[in-house]
Amino acid sequence: MWKSVILILCVIQYAHSATNPPCPKIKQTGQCLGLPKTDKCQTNSECGLYEMCCPKECGKECTSKRKSGICPTFTDKPLSFCSVARIGSGCGGNDDDCSGTKKCCPDICGSRQCKEPAPKDRPECPSFPKNIPCFVYQHDCSHEKECPQGQICCGVTCGIGCAKPVKPNPPKPRQGVCPPVPKDDPNVCNLVDVRYDCDTDSDCTERNKKCCGTPCGGRACTSPIKGDRTGCPPCSNSQPSTGCPACIQYQQLCNSDKECNRGHLCCFNPSCGTSCKRTYGR
Repeated sequence: MWKSVILILCVIQYAHSATNPPCPKIKQTGQCLGLPKTDKCQTNSECGLYEMCCPKECGKECTSKRKSGICPTFTDKPLSFCSVARIGSGCGGNDDDCSGTKKCCPDICGSRQCKEPAPKDRPECPSFPKNIPCFVYQHDCSHEKECPQGQICCGVTCGIGCAKPVKPNPPKPRQGVCPPVPKDDPNVCNLVDVRYDCDTDSDCTERNKKCCGTPCGGRACTSPIKGDRTGCPPCSNSQPSTGCPACIQYQQLCNSDKECNRGHLCCFNPSCGTSCKRTYGR
């Protein structure tokens, strides 16, 4: 009984489509050159629930709104960076603009780029029952920009839909400090394909790596610093010192320099863990 009730609520809540993406760009192949165009639809109401009527090379056709999956998250750049970078979009807003399984996803500076879908839900997504039979697979969003304000795009009982985020339990960080990231060069960031391979350390399959920031706002699984570094108190020997005391319990109090105040570095102590220290020698 309760399964039927949840199923009905699921269909009611997620059956309506969120903001429709724009139609894909028309690909000119020449197959209809000189022939009259034939429309197979006129309005979206003539297409399936997750299709829309779009112009194609040979006339209007019912087109899938979205490819399967959710776009990966990204860290946007400040206006001062975007005004110099002039980053252009690699797709027009529809997943069919991208090859293979890639989706047209929001990216830094208001651009859109073709990206592989995220391998799993964001940590802020609530959990939904998954063992309930579904008659229809919903796909109401690809990213939070297609959701009402205050909601994010998540996997739900019967597919993918918008949901209110929850405060996740913070995953336990792995030992070590992420290497420092050089200052972004807008001219370089405009040319490279920024990768977003992870959100947390637990996303890294190699257990000796951490999820760290990379140039141009990306994230990747990286070998952390687990020893002395310039600017931190030396801790390579086993003897405790003023700058590098001995501790009973290891604590990971920072993961990168970005988590520390100005003039401080995230330093590693094999005995105590990581913590923000004033730049050594000042």
